[in-house]
Amino acid sequence: MSVLTYGVTGIKGNPIKEVRVVGHTDCAGVAACYKAVRGNKDIAPDSVLWTWLGPLRELAALCKNDRETADELAVRNVRAQVQNVKEVLGRLGRLSEVQANGYIYNVFNGKLELVAESI
Repeated sequence: MSVLTYGVTGIKGNPIKEVRVVGHTDCAGVAACYKAVRGNKDIAPDSVLWTWLGPLRELAALCKNDRETADELAVRNVRAQVQNVKEVLGRLGRLSEVQANGYIYNVFNGKLELVAESI
């Protein structure tokens, strides 16, 4: 959050105008969280990685739809993080001045797809 705050309030004369949240397909962290909420514990619950991925595991647990793929979970995560950025921008009084957009990078075809944008 400190980097975001500095970027939109601390750079005098040329503050950032867009925050980009970028996820990617075939993400091992997303796959691990996807599997974890379905009973497969590839990551030790006492590891730093388990703690780091906590918010993503919580997001994965919200969806009981077994048809959702790990890549769809990655998209939901990007959208959730864009919402988090917007909340911070709102608290900083910069929501109308800074766009928050979310993208998914497809590692198979090299394309960047917009999945969440500021309105």
